[in-house]
Amino acid sequence: MRFSAQATLFLTGIVVGAVALAGLSLLLAGARRTSRRGSAARRRLRQSRRETAAVSQDRDDLIGQRDTARARPRARWEMARSAVILIATPATAAGAGCACSGTSSLAGLPSSNRQNR
Repeated sequence: MRFSAQATLFLTGIVVGAVALAGLSLLLAGARRTSRRGSAARRRLRQSRRETAAVSQDRDDLIGQRDTARARPRARWEMARSAVILIATPATAAGAGCACSGTSSLAGLPSSNRQNR
């Protein structure tokens, strides 16, 4: 059985078209896979940036707490030191500003007003 030139050309066109269609589908499948990988990578990057921001915020909070904790003992020490100085002044040591004399050693107020403070 012998085909005419037109039939041979038609069959050749079908084969070339099928090969082209297969190549195009492989090309598009690879592009789709690459696109999915890229979107997954972008999603992981956004998640990583959110986690990094949260960890940085926690670190900054802890540093602030540490600095506050370091500053507080000094403030307490300063208050305690000034209280010791107030208590050990010669006027209170001699009894001139004690509550029994009717005046408060803190503000010079009568002892009846001292209770209202």
